[in-house]
Amino acid sequence: MQCKRCGRSIPDRALKCPYCDTRTANGWKREGEKIFVDPFKKLAKKIGIKKP
Repeated sequence: MQCKRCGRSIPDRALKCPYCDTRTANGWKREGEKIFVDPFKKLAKKIGIKKP
C-alpha cells in the first residue's frame, strides 16, 4: 500500500509509515501476534515528554 501523506510504498500490515510516521487506517495484526511497544516511548508519554 502507499502512505496517504508521503506517497511512499509501505508494507500492507504497517501500523504507521516508517518514513513520515503517519498512522495507517488499516494496519492490523494476526491473532496472537504481539506488537512491540518501546518501553521508553511509553514512559516518555506517561511523564509528558514530547518528541523534539
